[in-house]
Formats: sequence, C-alpha cells, structure tokens
Amino acid sequence: GAFGISSDTVTWTDYNPATSADITNTVMTASSSGNVALGAGAAAVKLNATNMEYLSDDNSATTGKSPTLKFTLDTVPTGSGSATVKATITDGADGTRSGTEDQISITVNVSYLGNGTTAELKAESGTATGSLVHPREVFRPAIRHGATAIILAHNHPSGDPSPSSADLRVTKKILDASKVVDFEMHDHVILGEPENCPKKLGYYSFSESGLI
Repeated sequence: GAFGISSDTVTWTDYNPATSADITNTVMTASSSGNVALGAGAAAVKLNATNMEYLSDDNSATTGKSPTLKFTLDTVPTGSGSATVKATITDGADGTRSGTEDQISITVNVSYLGNGTTAELKAESGTATGSLVHPREVFRPAIRHGATAIILAHNHPSGDPSPSSADLRVTKKILDASKVVDFEMHDHVILGEPENCPKKLGYYSFSESGLI
C-alpha cells in the first residue's frame, strides 16, 4: 500500500535460449478483475517456455535467465518496509486458465528502502527452489489447520519427474525441519508425464525411492 505503478507502460525483458539473445518489449498493461495483461492481441507478450524450463531444470548444460519487468512508481516510499508480491502468469489472452493452458504462480517477499525521491526494492536472492520454498512457508498453513503430517507435491514442466539436485536439497531441508517441529513428512511427489518418465509412471515418489 506504500506505492503503486504510475504508468500503464512497462518494459518486459525475456530470454531466448535458441538465439542466446535477450528479448525486450515496451508494452501497455491492462487490468481487469485482478488480472494484468501485458500487451493485447498481436502485441501480447508471452514467456519463452524453453527459457522457463531451463531456469528450473538444474542442468549445467542449459542456460536460462530470469525474466525482468521494469516500471515507474507513482509514489516513492519513505523509510523501510516489506510487502508480499504474488504474480500469476497464465497462457491465453483472457487471463483465465482453461483447457490445457499452463499457469504458474510465484510469491515473492520484497523489502523496500526509500527517501521520497528514490527507492530500492529487493527480493530474496536464490532460485525458485531456494528462496521460494522455505520450511516456514510449508509448515505455517499446516500448523494453522492443526495438521500433524504433510505431503509435498510439485510438477516438472518438462514432463520428466526425475528429481533435480535442487529437489533433493529442498526435500532434505524440509524433512530435517519437520523433525524439529514434530511433523511427519509422508512423501514428496514430483508430477510429470508417463511418456517423459524414465519409469513410465508419470511421477516420482521420494518415499517409494526410500529417501523419506
């Protein structure tokens, strides 16, 4: 509530691994029912799906870059504070997920420091499996609802549910934390597609693999 965006014009930069080139577009945004569209019609901006896959595959042979969004604040904050930003990106032109359209949601905690003229906004450094998957965020709703055990689940856009080294690290981190707060962690399931799964199951279970 300390600040907002002063203009509907934003600069969106993505990355194309096929050409090893940044893709920068200046587009108009439009808001409707809580959805913000970047561009419209032929000018609509879409994420590079291969770049998104490379960002999360934990493969040193592939290169991905985090997309960036630049905009101007309407009011520059004075002092320091924090906020939570949730961004949901949905395929299609209407901002509503339907049929086979993909959708991802990312929640980021940001802090800001400003003097009324200039301001700096910071998000936690790390990857989606590092800064965005934290034990406290996992156990907070479980504790709130009076649960005594948890099962984690997430999907791999590539369709191959084989765990990455980041998946292994995060699972161990949350498993260790579950023992501290006296929660039983039954499983962590990674969802994929049978045709892309080495075992043709379409999923990977840490419990079935003896890792939990």
